[in-house]
Amino acid sequence: MTGTLVLSPNRLREVVTSIFEFHGCAPGEANTVARHLLDADLYGHPSHGCGLVPLYIANLIKGEVLPNQTLQRLPPRQGFLLFDGGNGFGQSLGMQLVAQVLAHSKDAAIAVFGLRNAHHLGRIGDYGERFAAADFASVMFVNTVSRPIVAPFGGAEARMGTNPVCISVPRRNAPPIVLDFATSAIAVGKCRVALEKGEPIPPGMAVNAAGEPTTDPGVLYASPQGALRPMGGYKGSGLNLMSELFAACIGGLTMSDARPQSGSVINSLVGMCFRTAQLPDALEHIESVVRYFLATRPAREDGPVKLPGATEREAYMQRRTAGVPMARSTWAAIAELARGARVPEAEIHAVAVAGHDR
Repeated sequence: MTGTLVLSPNRLREVVTSIFEFHGCAPGEANTVARHLLDADLYGHPSHGCGLVPLYIANLIKGEVLPNQTLQRLPPRQGFLLFDGGNGFGQSLGMQLVAQVLAHSKDAAIAVFGLRNAHHLGRIGDYGERFAAADFASVMFVNTVSRPIVAPFGGAEARMGTNPVCISVPRRNAPPIVLDFATSAIAVGKCRVALEKGEPIPPGMAVNAAGEPTTDPGVLYASPQGALRPMGGYKGSGLNLMSELFAACIGGLTMSDARPQSGSVINSLVGMCFRTAQLPDALEHIESVVRYFLATRPAREDGPVKLPGATEREAYMQRRTAGVPMARSTWAAIAELARGARVPEAEIHAVAVAGHDR
């Protein structure tokens, strides 16, 4: 099944919410997970979007993610806020984490926090945006424990996860600046999307099992398996390792732990945030740097310099109106789950935007 459909965002969210509710998630959690996945699609990151629903439901059925989990505060450590997620849905736990940190920091200037044992946290930028909306700058390191997928710099085999980093800074009367990236050359989910569409990935992103460069995303799912390269050579490889080490500090699972490689994803997150209002003239200094940065003469007439996160916001505004593009095969898998969840056929059919089949 080839080609792309364009789907109604609101109707897609309703169907995905119904699927999670059918499989045991409370309405609030089902809505949170569906909203987070849809937002990733709207921001132009289908690797973290609704295409993950079949994987999440498979993990739920196998007991590798547990519904309706509440953050458990770990024994207090001087200056640290540490939590265990009990292998619950990462999107729900991530929202709980932000709320807990902000409540704790209501009268404080800074917080250092950690979360371990969360199922896939999804798009980390979502949490960075929420810290920025509360006037906190934040830095977050995440490790990814699943089957190895990234080769260290100079290595010929997969040893690590994609281990994202997210940094966010609030602005005055303007959207925040959010830098959110995997420390692999490309997110593994983007390889999944390319494979579903029958498209190659860009050169320099991956190697096959022999360590040779390839543009075939299928090498990540072959036996023997290939690997992604680290972002930016040894620098990205170093960031990847540091995310793993930060997770080790809070006792989260790491890639060095012996465990079955079932395809499930467990994340741990370590972060720091500080209230910009506590620093004299911080927002004025931020705006000064932004003006200086954006005044750069562009290399191309049609390519002005942009702040991190600007392209994603443009995609969000466009897709909220025009719809969410999705591979037909991906939507077919979600629609089949919806039928199994007893969603009426008319509601499933209504997700596809009329006249947007291409």
